[in-house]
Amino acid sequence: MKRLVHAFFASALLTGVPAIISAQSPQRLVNDYIKALGGARALRSIASTTYAGKIVDPAANGTGSYRLQLKAPNRIYTEILWTKTRWSEGFNGKSAWRQDPASGLSTLIGPDSTRLKTTASFRNDHLLSYKKEKTRLRFLGREEINGVSTNAIEVTTRSGLKYKLWFDVKTSLLIAERDSLSSVSRELLFSDYRTVDGVKEPFRFSWKEGSKSYDVTLIEVTHNAALDDRLFDIPKVSSDPIPDIASLLAAVTANQKHLEEIVENYTYTEASREIEVDKKGTLKDKSEEESEVFYVHGKEVKRLIKKNGQELSPAEQKKEQDRVSKEIREIEERHKKEAEQEKQGKKKNDEDEVTISTFLKVSRFVNPRRERFRGQDVVVFDFEPKPGYKSKTRGENLVQKLVGVVWIDEHANQVARLEGRLSDSFKVAGGMLVTILPGSAFVFEQELVNNEIWLPSHAELNLSGKFLLFKSASANLVLHYSQYKKFNIETLSEIKSPAKE
Repeated sequence: MKRLVHAFFASALLTGVPAIISAQSPQRLVNDYIKALGGARALRSIASTTYAGKIVDPAANGTGSYRLQLKAPNRIYTEILWTKTRWSEGFNGKSAWRQDPASGLSTLIGPDSTRLKTTASFRNDHLLSYKKEKTRLRFLGREEINGVSTNAIEVTTRSGLKYKLWFDVKTSLLIAERDSLSSVSRELLFSDYRTVDGVKEPFRFSWKEGSKSYDVTLIEVTHNAALDDRLFDIPKVSSDPIPDIASLLAAVTANQKHLEEIVENYTYTEASREIEVDKKGTLKDKSEEESEVFYVHGKEVKRLIKKNGQELSPAEQKKEQDRVSKEIREIEERHKKEAEQEKQGKKKNDEDEVTISTFLKVSRFVNPRRERFRGQDVVVFDFEPKPGYKSKTRGENLVQKLVGVVWIDEHANQVARLEGRLSDSFKVAGGMLVTILPGSAFVFEQELVNNEIWLPSHAELNLSGKFLLFKSASANLVLHYSQYKKFNIETLSEIKSPAKE
C-alpha cells in the first residue's frame, strides 16, 4: 500500500469550402452549442435530469422501457427493461458498474469504466468546464450526416481520452457523437430537440454499439427532481456475508509488514511511458524509461537501465550508479537514525507517509460486495472522505481528498487493485509550491509472485496541477512491471548496498 501514491456516427463524408473550414474555432463551436441549448446559466441550474421513454431493437423487433438519470457533477444511471431481461449500469462518483443477463453484476475497470465515467461527466457538464478541466478541442472540418451539414470537433481529455462531436451548422445543436473508448465503438445520432425548463433536450436518438443498434424515443424529461445518491450505487444482489472492512484492512496491514520483510529478496523491471497531450489534443510519447526496482529497508529504489529504448552510455551508467549508491546510503542512515529514535521512545516523522492505517483513520467505506477479479474471489468496496475528520498530517490531508474503489483478495489479505481520484485540490506549502487539481487520478494493481509475495503489475497516473503559483503542468504515466526475480546467482544485475565510505 505504501507504493500506491477514464457515441456516435460512422464515417461521414468531408464537404464544405476550405476557406470557411479554416476559419472555424472549436471553442466558438462549443460556445454556440451551449448557447443553443439555453445558455450556461440555465445549464448550471440543472442539478439532476431524468430521461424516460421507450427503446426499440429493430433486429429483434423488441421493445422495452428506457431510463437515464444524471446528477451533477458526474453521476449517471441507465436502465433498460426488456420483456424478460434487465440491463443497467451506473457511476456513483467513485466506482463504475454494470449488470446484464450475460455477465451478471460487476465493477467495471479499464476502457468500459473509462467510457462510463467520461460519458457521465459530459452528460452532466455539456463541456461547460472544458477549460477548467484542461480539455483540448480540435476542429476536424465540415461534414454531412444524414443530409445535415455539421461542424465536427475532436475532444481530448487531459488524460488523453478522445471522442468526436458533430454540431448542426444551422442550429449549433449536437447531432452526433462517436467514441472508441472501449473495445467496441459507440455511436449516437440525436434529433427532435424540444425545450424543457429553458433547456433544449433531444427527444429521439439512435444508438449503435458494435453490431447492435437501438432507437430511443423519450416520453418525459424532468429536471431537478430529488435523486438519492444511492440510486447510482452498485446494486446489492448477494446475500453472502461481507467481512467487517476495518478488520479486513487491519489484516491487510498486518500482512503487509510480513511482506516488507521479504520484499528485499526481490527485484523486477518497471517500464514507464509518459504521454503528453499538446494544445491541439494530439497524443505524443514524451518519454519511455526502463528501470530495475529493488528495496532497501522497505524503501523502493530504482536504477535507470534504458531511456527511450536506448541503453545508457558508460558515463550515464556511472552517474546513475553513483546516484543509486547515494540513495541507498541515505536510506540506511535514515533507517539507523529511526532505529535509535525508536529505542529512545521517540516517534518518527511520518507525516507524508500514506499507509492502510491512514485510510482507516480518514476514509469511510461504503457499498461492500463480493466479486471475481482476475480469476480470484475478492471483496470490493468504495471509499470516500470520512465526514468531520480533521487531518493531522500531510498524508492524511491527501487521503481525505481521495475517492475511489478497492479490490481486496480476502484469502491473501492483499490489495489486488486500487483506483483513486482527487475530489478536491491538494496543496503543498499553501499552494505556493504545488497545487494538484481535482480529477487527478491513479490506478494500481499487484499480483502474487512465486506464491510468496505480492508485487506491482500495473499502474497509471493522471496528474494535473499548478507549480509555483502560475506554471501549469500535467503528467500521464503508464507503468508496467515484469521480470520478477530473486536476488541470486541467476539475477542478471544484482545491486548490493555499497560499503560505507
